[in-house]
Amino acid sequence: MRRWSLFSALPFLGLAIVLLSAPSAWAGPKYKVLHSFGAGNDGYAPEAPVAVDARGNIYGTTLVGGAYGLGTVFELVRGRGGWAEHVLHSFCYTCGDGYWPQAALTLDALGNLYGTTVRGGTYDYGIAFELSPEPDGWTETVIHSFCSGGSHGDDGCQPYSNLIFDAAGDLYGTTGGGGPSYDGTAYELSPGSNAWTETILHSFAGGDDGRAPFAGLTWDKSGNLYGTTSEGGAYGEGTVYELARTSGDAWEERILCSFGANRYDGTDPVTAVVFDTAGNLYGATPVGGHNLCFSYYDCGTVYKLTPDGHGGWKETRIHDFAQNADGFNPNGIAIDAVGNLYGTTSAGGSGGGVVFKLAPLPHGKWKYTVLHTFSGPDGGVPVAGVTLGGKGHIYGTTFAGGAYGNGVVFELTP
Repeated sequence: MRRWSLFSALPFLGLAIVLLSAPSAWAGPKYKVLHSFGAGNDGYAPEAPVAVDARGNIYGTTLVGGAYGLGTVFELVRGRGGWAEHVLHSFCYTCGDGYWPQAALTLDALGNLYGTTVRGGTYDYGIAFELSPEPDGWTETVIHSFCSGGSHGDDGCQPYSNLIFDAAGDLYGTTGGGGPSYDGTAYELSPGSNAWTETILHSFAGGDDGRAPFAGLTWDKSGNLYGTTSEGGAYGEGTVYELARTSGDAWEERILCSFGANRYDGTDPVTAVVFDTAGNLYGATPVGGHNLCFSYYDCGTVYKLTPDGHGGWKETRIHDFAQNADGFNPNGIAIDAVGNLYGTTSAGGSGGGVVFKLAPLPHGKWKYTVLHTFSGPDGGVPVAGVTLGGKGHIYGTTFAGGAYGNGVVFELTP
């Protein structure tokens, strides 16, 4: 199974890590490291965006580290002396638990946290979990173990994506593998009196249908779901798809865009799409585009999908990244109330990636601005997108850099 990841698809990572030892080229007063990972039993190497609750507390996951070295769930709380980190849960291979969380957390109205891990659980192909605050700490509950049929489990295997709620309290997500064709699934988890029940909404079949849906799902105003697959489609380079409820519990998939139609198109989307208020979709591809990076068209793109009024969608590349100080190889996209787009790149800048903004201009143009360039003590190599908080604050994580070289949580006010 192919997945765009830090470990397998960044041939320039060694160069980026070397550059991270240099002093920061630009760490102005609007940027702040809230926490550096890697001290004691702390987690390290965060690969997911953070979640922010109504009080401004920050929650997230680390891929590895913690008491057992297999990842953590953490909380950052603002105090008079700065931000304090609390490890809420350390994942444990021998405890029937999951391990290696790679997705963002989701909060419910009661303050419970929900997430996934790509390995562990009953069948060692990942879990969905709930963390609940108790008077004496946080309690984890495994609400589903994936891949009940082994490595080709029909219920899906290896959930890389986050979970999202519907109005009834059901959770939705995707698995990168599993299903009858082992090409991945989209699923629903419904709470019951004693347990959660999984329902498969769609099993991907490869080919034109798409395969390997690593990204999470997004709702539209009508209750339809949207996502991406990193492979498959008409040209084999990934898709954007819609899942529409047809009747009862039945869902129908429709491919909105197949990537790779020409040599300059974006390819291999591994992150979710977002809507603007007009119903247009936006996303990023980590590779592809018009510019060369290391002799390949692999710098990445930000794209827009616009409904054409006849049931189809038109793809437009609104930014092609390049191998320069502006950053390249983008991660997920966030959108604010006025339609500005925000994201990170895993490379470029001073070598450790950047935080960027794309602002819409008249006549379909966009203005690209680098908000921060990573270069070492301030963090480096972000492999996740950003989270937009109140008062224009932007929060995110980096996989490397910081005081111990194991990543940071940062806050940025553009």
